Amino acid sequence: MRRTLFVVAALAFIASCAPYQLVEPPKRVQISDTYTVSPQVKWSRVNNTFFKNVEQWTVDGAGLQALMFINNVEDGQPIFRSRRATKIPVFRSSMNTLEIKELFENSMAAMRAQKVKVRKFKPTKFGNADGFRFTFTYKTKGGLDKQGVARGSIRNKKLYLIVYMGTRLHYYGKYRRAAEGVMRSVRFL
Repeated sequence: MRRTLFVVAALAFIASCAPYQLVEPPKRVQISDTYTVSPQVKWSRVNNTFFKNVEQWTVDGAGLQALMFINNVEDGQPIFRSRRATKIPVFRSSMNTLEIKELFENSMAAMRAQKVKVRKFKPTKFGNADGFRFTFTYKTKGGLDKQGVARGSIRNKKLYLIVYMGTRLHYYGKYRRAAEGVMRSVRFL
């Protein structure tokens, strides 16, 4: 009996430490202290304390596809942070769209993505703010082809970016529409 109680208590503790939390429609989900989005499908929200300005969602696992919310990037801060990368480019609130494109490409390369190519960079809305949208492709260090789509905006001198990426074969296409629906559903608080 005592052993059974110990096992149940241990499992409850492990479950409470789980790094994933389910988010699902139709409830809107608050991202950071900045905006809400509509999930479109069931996602697993990854609790990540390493990146304070990044939240990540996935359905099948972050290595297969991921939806990243990168928020409140201030002047002089990088989009991504890495313990491994030595030279990570930083955001400047005065950047134009061409410079944002280059910032994203160089940031991905600093995170060890290879052959990063940003395409179809065009203006679009991000919530009620003016923003931009682009698609991109890259290869992982192991040679896996990935592709993605992103939307973002510079608002109040801070960068906001939602990035969806996945393996080119199967997983990118599987949730691309849902991810773009999330991007279109942004409502600033």
